[in-house]
Amino acid sequence: MKVKKWSVSIATFAVMAVMMVLCAVCAGAEAYGNFEYGVLDDGTVEITGYKGSEQKVDVPEKINKKSVTRIGNLAFKDCTKITSIAMPDSVAYIGRSAFYNCTSLKSITIPDGVKEIGYAAFSECAGLVSVKIPDNVTKIGDSAFINCANLTKIDVTAGNKYYSSANGVLFNKDKSELICYPAGIKNVGYSIPDGVTVIRDRAFNKCLSLNSITIPKSVQDIETYSFFGCTSLEAINVAASNKNYADVNGILFSKDKTKIVCYPANKKNMSYSIPVSVKVVGVAAFRDCIYLKGITIPDSVTNIEHHAFSNCKSLKSITIPDSITAIEMATFIDCASLTGVKIPDSVTSIRSGAFSNCTSLTKITIPAGVKTIADSALGYCYDDNGNKKTTGLKIYCYSNTQAEAYAKSGKFSYVLLDKLPAFAKVTGFKVKSKTNVSANLQWNKNIFADGYVLDKYDGSKWVTIKTFTSNTNTSFNVTGLKASTTFKFRIKAYKMYDITTVYSAFTYLNVNTRPYTTTGMKCSSKTNVSANLRWNKNISANGYVLDKYDGKKWVTIKTFTSNTNTSFNVTGLKASTTFKFRLRAYKNFGSAKEYSAFTYLNVNTRPYTTTGFKMKSATKNAITLQWNKNISASGYCIEKWNGSKWVQIKRYTSNANVTYTATGLKANTAYKFRIRAYKTIGNVNEYSAYSAVVTARTQK
Repeated sequence: MKVKKWSVSIATFAVMAVMMVLCAVCAGAEAYGNFEYGVLDDGTVEITGYKGSEQKVDVPEKINKKSVTRIGNLAFKDCTKITSIAMPDSVAYIGRSAFYNCTSLKSITIPDGVKEIGYAAFSECAGLVSVKIPDNVTKIGDSAFINCANLTKIDVTAGNKYYSSANGVLFNKDKSELICYPAGIKNVGYSIPDGVTVIRDRAFNKCLSLNSITIPKSVQDIETYSFFGCTSLEAINVAASNKNYADVNGILFSKDKTKIVCYPANKKNMSYSIPVSVKVVGVAAFRDCIYLKGITIPDSVTNIEHHAFSNCKSLKSITIPDSITAIEMATFIDCASLTGVKIPDSVTSIRSGAFSNCTSLTKITIPAGVKTIADSALGYCYDDNGNKKTTGLKIYCYSNTQAEAYAKSGKFSYVLLDKLPAFAKVTGFKVKSKTNVSANLQWNKNIFADGYVLDKYDGSKWVTIKTFTSNTNTSFNVTGLKASTTFKFRIKAYKMYDITTVYSAFTYLNVNTRPYTTTGMKCSSKTNVSANLRWNKNISANGYVLDKYDGKKWVTIKTFTSNTNTSFNVTGLKASTTFKFRLRAYKNFGSAKEYSAFTYLNVNTRPYTTTGFKMKSATKNAITLQWNKNISASGYCIEKWNGSKWVQIKRYTSNANVTYTATGLKANTAYKFRIRAYKTIGNVNEYSAYSAVVTARTQK
């Protein structure tokens, strides 16, 4: 048997361990024909080995008059010529891996007396087509029938109290646990029956025909490696009402999508971005995904479990986020296209076989914080015979670290990053301009750099908001900020040395954003010499500054120390004149103030009230009125009371007119009159207050 180190299954590791333990046991075994055996404490016999080459084997019922009750662990291991085995009813126990790798075994009759079938008892029996489980079997060990490529049916007799079958699939008695879906079934799709609550470990191991599996609402637990080796699988669909699991485009997640459980191996996507909701990448979640060339892992992921990306043969690049603290066992094993990896500063350990058999991996950067690197974690590959060799790996690391020690012990080429030339930090880091929601940052060009990394503090951690791939980029406009808030930024320059990156120290900058621009500024009332200004309260401000333009420059007329002040009466103005005002809010940051943009308002004052309004003369049917010329006016409006309302009777378009005769009146009748001036400013008329009412009587 040819075994590729680290690539073999967990079951195979267990089998190999058992083999080593049993070597000493086998050495003292007695022989009966081609059988090796041992006598148990109860006086019965256990078959411990077989040395024959026959195709058909009959296990004796008795040896030296002692009943054969057990087929021992590994007893028929690697008996590749055997096509059939008959066991007596006296056999009650079939041990661990008892028939492991009996590749020609096509049929076997499990005796009625068997109570227990051990772990991996018939694993790797590629020729086995069907199995019948008799009534008395009370326990079937895990992986009993895994990697039986042609096994199409496992039948359970009706009288068995512990197990059952449906369409050749093995379940526990009440069908709440799916134990084994035979690998030889040729169906391309399978819907797990409703009522199944547990999918057991390796239940679908190497079911190469399946391209879709449907999980019902009843399933509560999917054990590790349930879909291991299903290389044709394209979709795992989950009932929407399932409380523990969900799928997104056929990819299996926990219900809350914090864990990705299985990415079907035969999905044809060449790239995939793990959702930001995910915290855990499960055991072997991406195993055998040979089409994936790139995978994006978000910072939300804090745990990548063992074998997560094993055998992703096309994977060329991977960015491990800073949230990861350990590279688990065999995480990237057999990723043959992976050429370079940068281990983030957060990682403290790299475990067994993490990058084993990554035959193209020639460059890796390991930070100083990595305290443990397991033997053969990286830099080695194995041929089909298990022979170990190096990959030509170059390690970028720091002096006196575990990575340097690993490089030296493995005689790998290495570069000490802390021995590279010192790298100057960024200078001239400042804010060029800002608004209430943005800040334009700039800095001096670092002629030694290949680029820059710009970070923003989010209140709990630093987050990279922009990586510049050229040192000619020396400014960046940060948007989406909050008004009247202090934001912290930092920048560092970097220089590339092959796949590794050397960074300068950080340069820091605090930026206070401006308050929001004040809205709703208007003139609520005015006279000829005053104007009452109002605006909406600015919740982002501590106060306001009100300016007036004096014809040459802006002059501050009032500073408000509270944002609750939202009005001001401006006095001392001139009649019939346009005045310009502007208002800006401010926010205090210690001794400094940040100002909003200005809000502008033009106010036209009213003309003076017209004076000297009186009756000049009267006749039986006419009254002549007069008044003083209003130098602030463009004209006048004269109104008469008609008994119910005031009605305009004359409008003068010149202030030179200072008399008016109302005609068509009744004799001996009293009439009321009033006048107001107006000033035309642009296309707007501004009116004075009304004069006092004049009452005049016509003659008899």
